[in-house]
Amino acid sequence: QHDSTRIIDSLVSEYQRSLLDMIFYGDRFSRDKYNIIFAEMINPKMSAELYLDGKEHESEIKQVIGDAYSSHNLSDDDVLVIGKLGLLVTGRGCSRYEPLCVSYLTMICRERFVKYFYARVFLMDQTLRQIRELINHYDEDPNSVSNVRKMMGDVSRGVILLDECLLYLEESL
Repeated sequence: QHDSTRIIDSLVSEYQRSLLDMIFYGDRFSRDKYNIIFAEMINPKMSAELYLDGKEHESEIKQVIGDAYSSHNLSDDDVLVIGKLGLLVTGRGCSRYEPLCVSYLTMICRERFVKYFYARVFLMDQTLRQIRELINHYDEDPNSVSNVRKMMGDVSRGVILLDECLLYLEESL
Protein backbone atom coordinates (compact mmCIF):
# COMPACT_ATOMS: atom_id res chain seq x y z
CA GLN A 1 0.00 0.00 0.00
CA HIS A 2 2.84 2.37 0.65
CA ASP A 3 4.05 1.90 -2.93
CA SER A 4 0.71 3.09 -4.30
CA THR A 5 0.81 6.05 -1.92
CA ARG A 6 4.23 7.10 -3.21
CA ILE A 7 3.12 6.73 -6.82
CA ILE A 8 0.02 8.86 -6.26
CA ASP A 9 1.99 11.40 -4.24
CA SER A 10 4.35 11.89 -7.17
CA LEU A 11 1.40 12.55 -9.50
CA VAL A 12 -0.45 15.18 -7.45
CA SER A 13 0.42 18.84 -7.04
CA GLU A 14 1.50 20.50 -3.82
CA TYR A 15 -1.96 22.05 -3.57
CA GLN A 16 -3.61 18.61 -3.85
CA ARG A 17 -1.23 17.31 -1.17
CA SER A 18 -2.34 20.13 1.12
CA LEU A 19 -5.98 19.12 0.58
CA LEU A 20 -5.14 15.49 1.42
CA ASP A 21 -3.20 16.62 4.49
CA MET A 22 -6.19 18.67 5.63
CA ILE A 23 -8.60 15.77 5.31
CA PHE A 24 -6.25 13.10 6.68
CA TYR A 25 -4.84 15.13 9.59
CA GLY A 26 -1.42 15.63 8.02
CA ASP A 27 -0.98 11.89 7.49
CA ARG A 28 -1.92 11.40 3.85
CA PHE A 29 0.48 8.45 3.54
CA SER A 30 -1.56 6.36 6.00
CA ARG A 31 -4.95 6.95 4.45
CA ASP A 32 -7.17 3.94 3.79
CA LYS A 33 -6.82 2.19 0.46
CA TYR A 34 -9.42 -0.02 -1.17
CA ASN A 35 -8.27 -2.58 -3.74
CA ILE A 36 -10.01 -4.57 -6.43
CA ILE A 37 -8.36 -7.83 -7.37
CA PHE A 38 -9.42 -9.74 -10.47
CA ALA A 39 -8.17 -13.32 -10.76
CA GLU A 40 -9.15 -15.73 -13.49
CA MET A 41 -8.23 -18.62 -11.19
CA ILE A 42 -8.22 -19.29 -7.48
CA ASN A 43 -7.00 -22.41 -5.80
CA PRO A 44 -9.02 -24.12 -4.52
CA LYS A 45 -12.07 -23.24 -6.61
CA MET A 46 -15.14 -23.47 -4.36
CA SER A 47 -18.58 -22.06 -3.81
CA ALA A 48 -18.50 -18.50 -2.42
CA GLU A 49 -19.72 -19.29 1.09
CA LEU A 50 -16.89 -21.79 1.61
CA TYR A 51 -14.29 -19.01 1.36
CA LEU A 52 -15.68 -17.53 4.57
CA ASP A 53 -15.05 -20.65 6.60
CA GLY A 54 -13.48 -18.88 9.56
CA LYS A 55 -10.38 -20.98 8.98
CA GLU A 56 -7.56 -21.27 6.48
CA HIS A 57 -9.37 -20.01 3.36
CA GLU A 58 -10.80 -16.96 5.07
CA SER A 59 -7.43 -16.24 6.67
CA GLU A 60 -5.74 -16.23 3.26
CA ILE A 61 -8.37 -13.91 1.81
CA LYS A 62 -8.11 -11.62 4.85
CA GLN A 63 -4.45 -11.02 4.04
CA VAL A 64 -5.45 -9.60 0.66
CA ILE A 65 -8.73 -7.72 1.24
CA GLY A 66 -8.96 -7.44 5.03
CA ASP A 67 -11.84 -8.82 7.04
CA ALA A 68 -14.23 -10.42 4.57
CA TYR A 69 -17.86 -9.83 5.37
CA SER A 70 -19.65 -11.30 2.40
CA SER A 71 -19.14 -13.64 -0.55
CA HIS A 72 -21.32 -14.29 -3.57
CA ASN A 73 -21.49 -16.70 -6.48
CA LEU A 74 -21.84 -14.44 -9.51
CA SER A 75 -22.12 -17.41 -11.87
CA ASP A 76 -21.17 -21.08 -11.88
CA ASP A 77 -17.55 -20.03 -12.32
CA ASP A 78 -17.29 -16.48 -10.89
CA VAL A 79 -17.07 -15.57 -7.21
CA LEU A 80 -17.05 -12.19 -5.47
CA VAL A 81 -15.67 -11.71 -1.95
CA ILE A 82 -16.16 -8.31 -0.30
CA GLY A 83 -13.76 -7.25 2.42
CA LYS A 84 -12.97 -4.22 4.51
CA LEU A 85 -9.98 -3.32 2.32
CA GLY A 86 -11.14 -4.52 -1.07
CA LEU A 87 -12.93 -6.82 -3.45
CA LEU A 88 -11.77 -10.16 -4.80
CA VAL A 89 -13.42 -11.22 -8.06
CA THR A 90 -12.40 -14.65 -9.35
CA GLY A 91 -13.32 -16.79 -12.31
CA ARG A 92 -12.81 -16.91 -16.06
CA GLY A 93 -15.41 -14.18 -16.59
CA CYS A 94 -14.18 -11.86 -13.84
CA SER A 95 -13.19 -9.05 -16.22
CA ARG A 96 -16.79 -8.49 -17.29
CA TYR A 97 -17.53 -7.23 -13.76
CA GLU A 98 -14.85 -4.55 -13.90
CA PRO A 99 -17.13 -1.55 -14.71
CA LEU A 100 -19.50 -2.47 -11.88
CA CYS A 101 -16.61 -3.02 -9.43
CA VAL A 102 -15.02 0.30 -10.35
CA SER A 103 -18.36 2.05 -9.73
CA TYR A 104 -18.59 0.32 -6.36
CA LEU A 105 -14.99 1.31 -5.58
CA THR A 106 -15.76 4.93 -6.45
CA MET A 107 -18.75 4.93 -4.11
CA ILE A 108 -16.77 3.34 -1.26
CA CYS A 109 -13.93 5.84 -1.65
CA ARG A 110 -16.33 8.78 -1.64
CA GLU A 111 -18.03 7.40 1.45
CA ARG A 112 -14.70 7.13 3.27
CA PHE A 113 -13.70 10.61 2.14
CA VAL A 114 -16.97 12.06 3.46
CA LYS A 115 -16.40 10.35 6.82
CA TYR A 116 -12.97 11.93 7.12
CA PHE A 117 -14.38 15.25 5.94
CA TYR A 118 -17.04 15.34 8.65
CA ALA A 119 -14.60 14.20 11.31
CA ARG A 120 -12.45 17.17 10.30
CA VAL A 121 -15.47 19.49 10.52
CA PHE A 122 -16.22 18.25 14.05
CA LEU A 123 -12.61 18.86 15.08
CA MET A 124 -12.89 22.39 13.75
CA ASP A 125 -16.05 22.83 15.76
CA GLN A 126 -14.14 21.87 18.90
CA THR A 127 -11.40 24.35 18.02
CA LEU A 128 -14.00 27.09 17.55
CA ARG A 129 -15.44 26.26 20.97
CA GLN A 130 -11.95 26.58 22.47
CA ILE A 131 -11.55 29.93 20.74
CA ARG A 132 -14.88 31.10 22.16
CA GLU A 133 -13.78 30.01 25.62
CA LEU A 134 -10.48 31.89 25.28
CA ILE A 135 -12.30 35.01 24.09
CA ASN A 136 -14.78 34.82 26.96
CA HIS A 137 -11.91 34.67 29.45
CA TYR A 138 -9.31 36.86 27.72
CA ASP A 139 -9.04 39.10 30.79
CA GLU A 140 -7.67 36.17 32.82
CA ASP A 141 -4.78 35.60 30.40
CA PRO A 142 -3.71 38.52 28.19
CA ASN A 143 -1.51 36.16 26.14
CA SER A 144 -4.62 34.31 24.99
CA VAL A 145 -5.28 37.03 22.38
CA SER A 146 -2.28 35.91 20.30
CA ASN A 147 -3.39 32.27 20.69
CA VAL A 148 -6.87 33.21 19.50
CA ARG A 149 -5.44 34.96 16.43
CA LYS A 150 -3.28 31.96 15.55
CA MET A 151 -6.13 29.51 16.09
CA MET A 152 -8.50 31.66 14.03
CA GLY A 153 -5.96 31.78 11.20
CA ASP A 154 -5.59 28.01 11.28
CA VAL A 155 -9.36 27.48 11.28
CA SER A 156 -9.84 29.98 8.46
CA ARG A 157 -7.28 28.19 6.28
CA GLY A 158 -8.91 24.88 7.15
CA VAL A 159 -12.39 26.11 6.26
CA ILE A 160 -11.15 27.34 2.88
CA LEU A 161 -9.51 23.98 2.12
CA LEU A 162 -12.54 22.02 3.30
CA ASP A 163 -14.80 24.16 1.13
CA GLU A 164 -12.60 23.40 -1.86
CA CYS A 165 -12.63 19.68 -1.00
CA LEU A 166 -16.41 19.77 -0.91
CA LEU A 167 -16.50 21.43 -4.34
CA TYR A 168 -14.18 18.77 -5.77
CA LEU A 169 -16.28 16.02 -4.22
CA GLU A 170 -19.43 17.50 -5.74
CA GLU A 171 -17.70 17.87 -9.10
CA SER A 172 -16.64 14.21 -9.01
CA LEU A 173 -20.28 13.13 -8.97
